[in-house]
Amino acid sequence: MLASQLGLVQLTEVSDNTILFIYPASSENSKQIVEKTENLHIIRESLREYYESNLSIRFSLDKNNVITPHVSDEQSEKKNKLNELVANSSRIQNLLEKVDGKVIGIKEII
Repeated sequence: MLASQLGLVQLTEVSDNTILFIYPASSENSKQIVEKTENLHIIRESLREYYESNLSIRFSLDKNNVITPHVSDEQSEKKNKLNELVANSSRIQNLLEKVDGKVIGIKEII
């Protein structure tokens, strides 16, 4: 699990035996997991063994870098059809307005 959290970082700076890792703004939870005391200890020990040197590590968030999930053409097309259906149906619009809701998908009934 720790490896997957570290997979989101970008190594941006190494100076004075300090490594700076930057997380995208949307990965704040991953940053918090990595910064737990026990996880920092594992990371530091691994770096020390590999580089045979004591290194400091710092983690930061890049508020300008936000990872957005990839949306396939098929997903995009389904979303467009859904939006078109809602736009063309006053009944659906009325229902959504009454319950302050939104349509999240359409299920075909056979």
